[in-house]
Amino acid sequence: MASSYSISSSLNRSSKKSTVNDPKTCDCGFPARILTSTTPKNPGRHFMVCNEGKCKYWKWLDVELVQMPLMEVVEGMKAELVALKTEVEKVKEDMEQMKKEKYYDAIAMKEKIYKFTIGFLFLIIVYMMK
Repeated sequence: MASSYSISSSLNRSSKKSTVNDPKTCDCGFPARILTSTTPKNPGRHFMVCNEGKCKYWKWLDVELVQMPLMEVVEGMKAELVALKTEVEKVKEDMEQMKKEKYYDAIAMKEKIYKFTIGFLFLIIVYMMK
């Protein structure tokens, strides 16, 4: 998220120039804009740039952490998350397949019971007709 500093409108251009060494101003003497890095190499790090775009001012605000091992852990966790999501989807598909199989097995069982009942009733009718 970007934020910026403002200087009171009562200050004139010459007073802005006198603040070049102020850590919150760029080389032009204007207030620097503070931004947050979203790159994989420097996620969340804050830096300053020229708000006016007149100079090439650019400076990190926070100290770089030893992030390589941390980034490797994060990347590993991302890969693991993707693998787990894939596994969850596979389990869901398997459950759906099992539900269908259970449904079809129940239908097959009912069909066998109906055939047996019809056969049994047929035998009773034949026996009674003798």
